[in-house]
Amino acid sequence: MIGKEHIELMEQRIEKFNQFVMSQDIEKIPVGLFSGKMGLAIYFYHQAGINGDNKYRKFASELIDSIYDQLHNRLPINIENGLIGICRGITYLIENEFIQGNPNYILKDLEDKIFSKLYFDCLTKETGQVLRDAKVAIHCALYFCERLTDSKLSKINRSLYERIVIKTINHIETIVISNKTTEPYLFSRFDYFIIIYLELISKVFELGFYNYKVSKVCDEWNELILSSIPLLGSHRLLFAFMLERINRHFNSRKWEKHIYLLQQNTEIDHVIDIDFRNKNLYVFDGMSGIVYFLNEMGAMTDYNREKICAKIVSSELWVDFDKSNDIEKLSYIGLMNGLAGVIHTYCQMNNRLMK
Repeated sequence: MIGKEHIELMEQRIEKFNQFVMSQDIEKIPVGLFSGKMGLAIYFYHQAGINGDNKYRKFASELIDSIYDQLHNRLPINIENGLIGICRGITYLIENEFIQGNPNYILKDLEDKIFSKLYFDCLTKETGQVLRDAKVAIHCALYFCERLTDSKLSKINRSLYERIVIKTINHIETIVISNKTTEPYLFSRFDYFIIIYLELISKVFELGFYNYKVSKVCDEWNELILSSIPLLGSHRLLFAFMLERINRHFNSRKWEKHIYLLQQNTEIDHVIDIDFRNKNLYVFDGMSGIVYFLNEMGAMTDYNREKICAKIVSSELWVDFDKSNDIEKLSYIGLMNGLAGVIHTYCQMNNRLMK
């Protein structure tokens, strides 16, 4: 278990980080989920819950108010710094009872903007950014799959969300994507095309409204899937996990064998040691990202929690942050692309270890 001196060191770092962020001009922080106010609001609501300190809850509320004030600005629809990320963030806060409200009312105007941009940009125009636009469309469809789990959704909205998901899948199946199996250099749950597409297929299977089509998609992708073995152990585990979710419905014996091939000789503790370097800690493309995936798998152990906490404590990222000037420090603060996500991961892991 992490020693008392390391726990005290992290407490000092967290306090220093929180005070730095709270001392900044909110209006100069971007709005998005990955590096901006939406992600930081989630972080500070969690900090308020961990510490029982109302100043964090107040600051998180100020961040949300500032986001609403800036929504009239022209924003992209992507998950990183656009409307999908904001909608996912607000939905998360409502589901976890950090804020109160009916998402079907609160999110209506934002979702209308997403529909418009998605239809007239990502799903219709043939541009030189086919892969990028396809990823944006998939993240939009994944968001609407999550919204479809809301039991209070109106029939009109349910039909609309289902149509946008169906249109996205049909669009992906008709466009030519030459590099759709390209593996990112670093672990990524959000930017690995085949992974996010498989996640979408699994969600649609689970929702049960387009199963005939997604079964056909699995047939068409069968050869490509069976010939794909990611280089990174973390990606092999992620790939196997997505295939398992789909195969509960697709029931392919060949997929079962491929899942076993992906999983064999891929030990989680070895993956944590090999795939994630000293500074490779962020949620988007680092060790904090695999934490959420392992929790989803139900594969996290106390041994791995200790290993992850130790890697976070010993990372040189903290030295880099301390040595940076205030302007440079702002590039470190994000939830998905910064230290807020790393701190949240550490707090989750350490709190479980202390129980």
